[in-house]
Amino acid sequence: MGKRLQLCLAFSGWFAVLFVGSDMLAHGRATPAPHFQWELELPFLVSAVWIYLSLNLVLLISAWRLPYSILRSLVLCAGLQVLIAALLFTLWPMTLAYPSPEHNGTAYQLADWLNLTYNLVPSLHVSFAITLAFAWFVYRRQLKWVVSIWAAAVVLSTVFTHQHHLVDVLTGAVMAALFCGYLFRSACDELFWQTARAEWLCQKAFCHFTLRHRRYALIWLMMMVQSVRSWRRTRKVRYAFCWAQWIDDLLDGDWRCSEEPLYLINSLVNSWDQGQFDDNDLSFLASMLYRECESLDHAMEVRGLFSQLIKTMSKDRVRVLGQEAWPQDQLVEHLGTTFTLSLDLLLIFSASSSRASRWNELIKALAWCSVARDLEEDLAKGLINIPQRVWQSFAVKPCTWSECLSNTDFCEWYFPYQRDALENLALADAAVMICDDPQTKRVLRLFTKSIGRYRVREPRLDAIRRLEEST
Repeated sequence: MGKRLQLCLAFSGWFAVLFVGSDMLAHGRATPAPHFQWELELPFLVSAVWIYLSLNLVLLISAWRLPYSILRSLVLCAGLQVLIAALLFTLWPMTLAYPSPEHNGTAYQLADWLNLTYNLVPSLHVSFAITLAFAWFVYRRQLKWVVSIWAAAVVLSTVFTHQHHLVDVLTGAVMAALFCGYLFRSACDELFWQTARAEWLCQKAFCHFTLRHRRYALIWLMMMVQSVRSWRRTRKVRYAFCWAQWIDDLLDGDWRCSEEPLYLINSLVNSWDQGQFDDNDLSFLASMLYRECESLDHAMEVRGLFSQLIKTMSKDRVRVLGQEAWPQDQLVEHLGTTFTLSLDLLLIFSASSSRASRWNELIKALAWCSVARDLEEDLAKGLINIPQRVWQSFAVKPCTWSECLSNTDFCEWYFPYQRDALENLALADAAVMICDDPQTKRVLRLFTKSIGRYRVREPRLDAIRRLEEST
């Protein structure tokens, strides 16, 4: 089935469900539509019925002849018009105030049947006619007078066939004008649909993240609040976060994958470095992020940072596959690199004037937080964020915090590490408070105020030693 036919069938089903459904829901609640007395005195013109019905013919011709890009934009605008109208039909159902015509033929009966009973304000007939005329104008400018006269004739026919009142016509015309003025031309551009797909993938990814852990719901909410101020400007932030977190979930095994995640991510990094992408969802989102980087002052540098970050994150998957426990210095360096790159990208995409190199204390606190917050989850996946010497001291490899805290070597390593991280956090918080860049302050305060809650209460080491001796 061709794309054009699929699009038309989808719109037909959408229209049928909403248009007929709203009419059924309005049954028994309708009131006469607002109107002027002189409207009731307008003549009923039987010949106008054919002009009224010509809308259906032009719709069929448009589905056949308009270029796919324009047809897709037309379907989007018309579909949204149907949605808005259906909501209004359901909330404020109305009936015609015209008297029944004395003479009506088959054509009028067909028109009256198509219009149903309560679907009046706004007039979709008027809205569709104007939008169709605009679509043909975009396609062939030389037809502007032909389509304009036709649309005007259809608008008048809705009144002279007594299918709509003046308020229906005006509201339908305003709705069409808004869609034609603000959406139609944008939706003719392929970039519009690519952006819509990328935004959909971001929302889909956030749903997946939130189902895994509720903290992502808060991150999503904060990101949406920030995005409301300037949706287009913050688009790159949404793309960057979702793409990086999606990769992290793949590498951690939290996102299903038909092949070894490491192979997939290595292929993606190569695509990123070359600027050539596939059409699968993750690669497509990467391509949109790659494009958004063009708006940054140092696009190549930012792309390089992303490549380094993904390669650094991939090392965790290598550690899991090899069940590797790294020496403390190597582990600290790895975590530091991960969060330096992450924080640098966050500050760049947040339009901050600061860079990660200024916030070493915060990076150390973030590295500790990652270990503390995800310790049990990481151990369950086989990711060992415990120094090699400490890990080898466990007779039975631990899976929980309580099992880790029952080991003296672990406590002697972890709690000095935690105290040092909390001291760095306090220093970072003080530095953030006096930061002269409001955007940097706004971003980093989110971290300095949330990291400390992952602190673990220190047990008494003498009690742990007695427990070890007894066992």
